[in-house]
Amino acid sequence: SIMNHAPAPDIGWNGSWGMAASSADKDYVHRLIYYMEHKFGEESITHEYGGAVATFERAVPASDETADLSGYISGLVATAAAEQPDIITVQIGENVNTSPTVASYENAMRQFVTALKEAAPDALIVVCTPFWGGNNLIEGMTNISEEFGLPIAFLHNLNTEENMATGLFENVGVARHPGDTGMDNIAKLLFEQINIVLSENDKTVYTTVPAQVEFVDPVSEITTPYGTAQLN
Repeated sequence: SIMNHAPAPDIGWNGSWGMAASSADKDYVHRLIYYMEHKFGEESITHEYGGAVATFERAVPASDETADLSGYISGLVATAAAEQPDIITVQIGENVNTSPTVASYENAMRQFVTALKEAAPDALIVVCTPFWGGNNLIEGMTNISEEFGLPIAFLHNLNTEENMATGLFENVGVARHPGDTGMDNIAKLLFEQINIVLSENDKTVYTTVPAQVEFVDPVSEITTPYGTAQLN
Protein backbone atom coordinates (compact mmCIF):
# COMPACT_ATOMS: atom_id res chain seq x y z
CA SER A 1 0.00 0.00 0.00
CA ILE A 2 2.92 2.37 0.55
CA MET A 3 3.90 1.94 -3.08
CA ASN A 4 0.39 1.99 -4.52
CA HIS A 5 -3.15 1.40 -3.25
CA ALA A 6 -6.42 1.44 -5.16
CA PRO A 7 -9.27 3.58 -3.82
CA ALA A 8 -10.78 2.19 -0.62
CA PRO A 9 -13.58 4.57 0.41
CA ASP A 10 -14.59 2.36 3.32
CA ILE A 11 -11.38 3.35 5.12
CA GLY A 12 -11.32 6.91 3.84
CA TRP A 13 -8.75 6.39 1.09
CA ASN A 14 -9.77 7.69 -2.35
CA GLY A 15 -6.43 7.90 -4.13
CA SER A 16 -4.87 5.48 -6.57
CA TRP A 17 -1.22 5.92 -5.64
CA GLY A 18 0.99 5.45 -2.59
CA MET A 19 -1.33 5.43 0.41
CA ALA A 20 -1.49 8.65 2.45
CA ALA A 21 0.38 10.80 -0.07
CA SER A 22 -1.68 13.87 -0.97
CA SER A 23 -1.38 13.22 -4.72
CA ALA A 24 0.27 10.79 -7.11
CA ASP A 25 3.27 13.04 -7.70
CA LYS A 26 3.90 13.10 -3.93
CA ASP A 27 4.21 9.35 -3.38
CA TYR A 28 7.68 7.83 -3.12
CA VAL A 29 7.67 6.24 -6.57
CA HIS A 30 7.06 9.55 -8.31
CA ARG A 31 9.43 11.41 -6.00
CA LEU A 32 12.13 8.84 -6.80
CA ILE A 33 11.49 9.35 -10.51
CA TYR A 34 11.83 13.10 -9.92
CA TYR A 35 15.25 12.69 -8.26
CA MET A 36 16.41 10.23 -10.91
CA GLU A 37 15.45 12.53 -13.76
CA HIS A 38 17.04 15.50 -12.03
CA LYS A 39 20.32 13.57 -11.94
CA PHE A 40 20.19 11.56 -15.15
CA GLY A 41 18.02 13.72 -17.41
CA GLU A 42 14.38 14.47 -18.15
CA GLU A 43 12.40 11.51 -19.47
CA SER A 44 15.37 9.21 -18.81
CA ILE A 45 13.27 7.01 -16.53
CA THR A 46 10.47 4.60 -17.39
CA HIS A 47 8.66 2.83 -14.57
CA GLU A 48 6.67 -0.36 -14.14
CA TYR A 49 4.98 -1.55 -10.96
CA GLY A 50 6.21 -5.02 -10.15
CA GLY A 51 3.07 -6.07 -8.37
CA ALA A 52 1.77 -6.19 -4.81
CA VAL A 53 3.75 -8.44 -2.50
CA ALA A 54 1.24 -8.58 0.37
CA THR A 55 0.19 -12.19 -0.23
CA PHE A 56 3.82 -13.28 -0.29
CA GLU A 57 4.61 -11.26 2.82
CA ARG A 58 1.76 -12.86 4.77
CA ALA A 59 2.94 -16.29 3.69
CA VAL A 60 6.33 -15.93 5.40
CA PRO A 61 6.31 -18.65 8.09
CA ALA A 62 6.89 -17.81 11.72
CA SER A 63 9.78 -20.21 12.21
CA ASP A 64 10.35 -22.34 9.11
CA GLU A 65 13.73 -21.43 7.63
CA THR A 66 13.47 -23.96 4.78
CA ALA A 67 9.92 -23.33 3.52
CA ASP A 68 9.55 -23.27 -0.26
CA LEU A 69 7.82 -20.01 -1.20
CA SER A 70 8.36 -20.24 -4.94
CA GLY A 71 4.62 -20.52 -5.54
CA TYR A 72 4.17 -17.02 -4.15
CA ILE A 73 7.25 -15.59 -5.83
CA SER A 74 7.01 -16.76 -9.43
CA GLY A 75 4.26 -14.33 -10.37
CA LEU A 76 6.00 -11.43 -8.63
CA VAL A 77 9.10 -11.66 -10.82
CA ALA A 78 7.22 -11.94 -14.11
CA THR A 79 7.39 -8.19 -14.75
CA ALA A 80 11.13 -8.19 -14.14
CA ALA A 81 11.58 -11.06 -16.57
CA ALA A 82 9.47 -9.35 -19.23
CA GLU A 83 10.83 -5.81 -18.84
CA GLN A 84 14.49 -6.55 -18.00
CA PRO A 85 14.79 -3.38 -15.91
CA ASP A 86 18.04 -1.64 -15.06
CA ILE A 87 16.93 -1.07 -11.46
CA ILE A 88 14.62 -3.01 -9.14
CA THR A 89 13.59 -1.60 -5.76
CA VAL A 90 12.30 -4.10 -3.22
CA GLN A 91 10.14 -2.17 -0.76
CA ILE A 92 8.78 -4.99 1.37
CA GLY A 93 8.00 -6.23 4.86
CA GLU A 94 5.18 -3.98 6.02
CA ASN A 95 2.52 -6.68 5.57
CA VAL A 96 4.44 -9.48 7.27
CA ASN A 97 2.17 -10.46 10.15
CA THR A 98 3.57 -13.80 11.33
CA SER A 99 6.37 -12.46 13.58
CA PRO A 100 8.98 -14.55 11.76
CA THR A 101 12.37 -15.39 13.16
CA VAL A 102 15.37 -13.80 11.52
CA ALA A 103 16.20 -17.07 9.78
CA SER A 104 12.65 -17.54 8.48
CA TYR A 105 12.54 -14.01 7.06
CA GLU A 106 15.99 -14.43 5.55
CA ASN A 107 14.85 -17.61 3.84
CA ALA A 108 11.87 -15.84 2.28
CA MET A 109 13.88 -12.82 1.15
CA ARG A 110 16.72 -15.01 -0.13
CA GLN A 111 14.29 -16.86 -2.38
CA PHE A 112 12.76 -13.59 -3.59
CA VAL A 113 16.10 -11.92 -4.36
CA THR A 114 17.40 -15.07 -6.05
CA ALA A 115 14.30 -15.19 -8.26
CA LEU A 116 14.68 -11.51 -9.17
CA LYS A 117 18.35 -11.99 -10.04
CA GLU A 118 17.51 -14.97 -12.23
CA ALA A 119 14.67 -13.06 -13.92
CA ALA A 120 16.71 -9.89 -14.54
CA PRO A 121 20.39 -10.77 -14.12
CA ASP A 122 21.70 -7.35 -15.13
CA ALA A 123 19.45 -5.30 -12.85
CA LEU A 124 20.65 -3.31 -9.87
CA ILE A 125 18.53 -4.54 -6.95
CA VAL A 126 18.00 -2.23 -3.98
CA VAL A 127 16.35 -3.76 -0.92
CA CYS A 128 14.63 -2.02 1.99
CA THR A 129 13.87 -2.56 5.63
CA PRO A 130 10.18 -2.13 6.48
CA PHE A 131 8.90 1.38 7.14
CA TRP A 132 7.29 0.21 10.39
CA GLY A 133 10.37 -1.69 11.45
CA GLY A 134 10.46 -4.99 13.33
CA ASN A 135 13.80 -6.13 14.72
CA ASN A 136 13.84 -9.53 13.05
CA LEU A 137 12.77 -8.08 9.71
CA ILE A 138 15.44 -5.39 9.90
CA GLU A 139 18.15 -7.88 10.81
CA GLY A 140 16.98 -10.41 8.24
CA MET A 141 16.99 -7.97 5.32
CA THR A 142 20.28 -6.44 6.43
CA ASN A 143 21.81 -9.92 6.38
CA ILE A 144 20.39 -10.55 2.91
CA SER A 145 21.82 -7.29 1.59
CA GLU A 146 25.24 -8.32 2.88
CA GLU A 147 24.91 -11.88 1.56
CA PHE A 148 24.10 -10.70 -1.98
CA GLY A 149 26.10 -7.47 -1.88
CA LEU A 150 23.00 -5.36 -2.42
CA PRO A 151 22.50 -1.71 -1.47
CA ILE A 152 19.91 -1.30 1.25
CA ALA A 153 17.64 1.61 2.21
CA PHE A 154 16.88 1.66 5.94
CA LEU A 155 13.27 2.81 5.79
CA HIS A 156 12.65 1.85 9.41
CA ASN A 157 14.59 4.95 10.43
CA LEU A 158 11.65 6.96 9.09
CA ASN A 159 9.14 5.30 11.43
CA THR A 160 8.30 8.54 13.22
CA GLU A 161 5.22 10.74 13.58
CA GLU A 162 6.64 13.49 11.38
CA ASN A 163 6.98 11.03 8.51
CA MET A 164 3.42 9.71 8.86
CA ALA A 165 0.10 11.21 7.78
CA THR A 166 -1.03 11.53 11.40
CA GLY A 167 -4.15 13.65 11.74
CA LEU A 168 -4.82 13.76 8.00
CA PHE A 169 -7.03 10.66 7.87
CA GLU A 170 -9.66 9.45 10.29
CA ASN A 171 -8.67 5.83 9.79
CA VAL A 172 -5.65 5.11 11.97
CA GLY A 173 -4.30 2.48 9.58
CA VAL A 174 -4.23 4.94 6.70
CA ALA A 175 -2.80 7.71 8.88
CA ARG A 176 0.12 5.51 9.94
CA HIS A 177 1.30 5.42 6.34
CA PRO A 178 3.96 7.90 5.25
CA GLY A 179 2.59 11.31 4.35
CA ASP A 180 4.20 13.62 1.81
CA THR A 181 7.27 14.17 3.98
CA GLY A 182 7.70 10.47 4.65
CA MET A 183 7.21 9.58 1.00
CA ASP A 184 9.84 12.12 -0.03
CA ASN A 185 12.26 10.77 2.56
CA ILE A 186 11.73 7.22 1.33
CA ALA A 187 12.54 8.40 -2.19
CA LYS A 188 15.67 10.14 -0.94
CA LEU A 189 16.92 7.01 0.82
CA LEU A 190 16.34 4.91 -2.29
CA PHE A 191 17.92 7.49 -4.57
CA GLU A 192 20.94 7.70 -2.31
CA GLN A 193 21.59 3.97 -2.67
CA ILE A 194 20.93 3.95 -6.42
CA ASN A 195 23.09 7.01 -6.98
CA ILE A 196 26.04 5.53 -5.10
CA VAL A 197 26.13 2.58 -7.49
CA LEU A 198 25.32 4.40 -10.72
CA SER A 199 27.74 7.22 -9.99
CA GLU A 200 30.69 5.12 -8.82
CA ASN A 201 32.26 5.45 -12.28
CA ASP A 202 31.48 9.15 -12.63
CA LYS A 203 35.12 10.11 -12.97
CA THR A 204 36.58 12.39 -15.58
CA VAL A 205 39.12 10.54 -17.75
CA TYR A 206 41.90 12.58 -19.36
CA THR A 207 44.24 11.44 -22.15
CA THR A 208 46.92 13.64 -20.61
CA VAL A 209 47.20 14.97 -17.10
CA PRO A 210 46.00 18.62 -17.17
CA ALA A 211 48.21 21.35 -15.79
CA GLN A 212 45.45 22.63 -13.54
CA VAL A 213 41.93 21.54 -12.65
CA GLU A 214 39.56 23.28 -10.27
CA PHE A 215 36.91 21.21 -8.51
CA VAL A 216 33.89 22.42 -6.57
CA ASP A 217 33.94 19.37 -4.30
CA PRO A 218 37.12 18.06 -2.66
CA VAL A 219 38.85 15.55 -4.93
CA SER A 220 42.09 13.77 -4.10
CA GLU A 221 42.79 11.99 -7.40
CA ILE A 222 41.76 11.78 -11.05
CA THR A 223 41.83 8.85 -13.46
CA THR A 224 44.23 8.79 -16.44
CA PRO A 225 44.74 6.07 -19.07
CA TYR A 226 47.76 4.96 -17.05
CA GLY A 227 46.24 4.89 -13.60
CA THR A 228 45.43 7.62 -11.13
CA ALA A 229 46.96 11.04 -10.64
CA GLN A 230 47.14 12.40 -7.13
CA LEU A 231 46.02 15.99 -6.59
CA ASN A 232 47.67 18.20 -4.03
